[in-house]
Amino acid sequence: MTAGLQADNTTLAQLARLQLSRFPDNDGSELLPYDAADSYLLEQLQLLLPDWPQRRILVINDQFGALTLSLTVAQPTSVTDSFLAQQGCLANARINSLATPAVQSVLQPLEGRYDVVLWRLPKSLAYMQDQIQRLIAPHSDEQTLLLAGGMVKHWANGHFAQLASLGDVQKGLAVRKARVVQIVLQQEKLAAIPEPTLQEYTVADYGVYLREYANVFSQGHLDIGSRFLLENLHRLTIKAVQPVIADLGCGNGILGVLAGRRFAEAELHFYDESFMALATAGLSTEANLPGREHCHFHAGDGLAEVTPGSVDVVLNNPPFHQLQVVGDHIARRMFAQAHQALRDQGVLWVVANRHLGYHQRLQQLFGNVRQIAGNPKFVLLEAVKDNSYVPSRRFVEHDKGHKGQQQRNRQHRRPAAKR
Repeated sequence: MTAGLQADNTTLAQLARLQLSRFPDNDGSELLPYDAADSYLLEQLQLLLPDWPQRRILVINDQFGALTLSLTVAQPTSVTDSFLAQQGCLANARINSLATPAVQSVLQPLEGRYDVVLWRLPKSLAYMQDQIQRLIAPHSDEQTLLLAGGMVKHWANGHFAQLASLGDVQKGLAVRKARVVQIVLQQEKLAAIPEPTLQEYTVADYGVYLREYANVFSQGHLDIGSRFLLENLHRLTIKAVQPVIADLGCGNGILGVLAGRRFAEAELHFYDESFMALATAGLSTEANLPGREHCHFHAGDGLAEVTPGSVDVVLNNPPFHQLQVVGDHIARRMFAQAHQALRDQGVLWVVANRHLGYHQRLQQLFGNVRQIAGNPKFVLLEAVKDNSYVPSRRFVEHDKGHKGQQQRNRQHRRPAAKR
């Protein structure tokens, strides 16, 4: 802990001192690692509970440590479903010479009650309900100060309805396009909150039974992009006798599971940054590939830690967003990781919305791309790695441009201390 933090415990003063970066730091996004909702939450905490450093604090859905590290004198517990957010918080603690914060997966159990809960609301109402059931109701009481916040554009009527299930919602004014509300908890409502459950359903046309955690993409039904890839999975050919197949951004794991059915000798690897997604993929393999050996699950930054040239096939239905940041930088990063991880003549299959133009980006990187199938909404692209091909400078320079923008952003990372 720095001397400055010991001398001044005001929340915004601490946030203003922090040097924060997104994780991974070269993720290509042009947004800062915090927003107005973070500073608004800290401001309201200071206003409503000046003695917060002596309180037991729970932080939920912190993006990259702006909340957790601003409250470091109280040693808060930070809970997230995002590996990238978790690692970002830990990395930013090291950058600022702070003690290692208590950051844990949403699936790890909590102990005891908390005096304060600072909650960045998730966009998904199903995941919000799960967090109420899993984190808030069992570990709060009428004396707990619960502050829920987020950017106004991410609030919906459903958020307010779920907050009302906990107690009296005192709606606050929007400030700098952010909103923070206080929920006065009511014990009878807390006691009525059920325990979290998994969504269960069967994808009948593929004979796949799924049990999904709340924060899985397209929870409760098979998304149409994955369905389109599966409709064409019979066209995938693999020369290796015992291939290594990677389901990149696996979600519920159905792509890897059905690839594993088709290639019985394959070694299957599932990759996602969501702990709930990986847990769901584990349940999917247990239910649909019983007794199958050589199934591996990796929470991380995609294929970043994979040994180069060790994978035969990568299946990818790339996401549009990391946390609440939308853009194609995530897909571009996945493509570059896949190129590095694949063996010579290894294959990347990508399903994507037709309008995104991924064919051109993959051509720049792989030099050998063809369309396997298409419909009015989606294309299924196959990129084959050729070790003799040198990736186009345009692909590399595009990423450098994003990194240059990030360097400029770092010069403006200190938020204003006052509204």
